[in-house]
Amino acid sequence: MKKIAIVFCVDNIIDIITNSSSELFVLNADNLETVEEMVSTIYPNYLDEYQKIKSINDLDEYELDIFINTKFRLWNEKNYVDNYLPGFKFADIYEDVTGYNGKIFKRVKTNFISDNIEALKNIMDPKRNLFFMFSEDENPNWDMQELLMDIGERYHLG
Repeated sequence: MKKIAIVFCVDNIIDIITNSSSELFVLNADNLETVEEMVSTIYPNYLDEYQKIKSINDLDEYELDIFINTKFRLWNEKNYVDNYLPGFKFADIYEDVTGYNGKIFKRVKTNFISDNIEALKNIMDPKRNLFFMFSEDENPNWDMQELLMDIGERYHLG
C-alpha cells in the first residue's frame, strides 16, 4: 500500500480551525470623502468591522507590504518587475531564502519596502486615487463584503 502525505501551507493554524480571515478593500476615487460616502451608502456601520479608510499616502510600510504581497502573489516573477516596477531590477527586490524543506525560494529583501516606500507609492498610484479599508478583526460580515465588492477590489488576507 502506498502512503501519500498532503502538506497544507497556512499562515496560522487558527485559520484551519475557524476558517477565519481578514479582508482588505481597495477603492478608487478622487478623494477620501467620496470613498467614505460610497462605503457608508452600502454599509453604514462599516467602522464596526473595518478600520478607518486610508489613502495610499497614509499607508505605513507594513500595510503597503501587505497590499503588495497580496495583490501580486506572483510578484517575484521577473516579468512583473520588468513591466510594472520601472526603475527597479529583480535583483534589487528579491533574495534567495532556503525553506524548511531545503527548497530555495524568493523573498522580498528585508528593507526593500521601507527603503523605497515613496517610489513604490508613486509607481502604483501616481494620481493618489487609491484608498484602503482593512478589516478590524477576522470574519467581517460576508453579506456586506459581497456588496462592497461592487465598488472596490476585495483581497482576502488570510
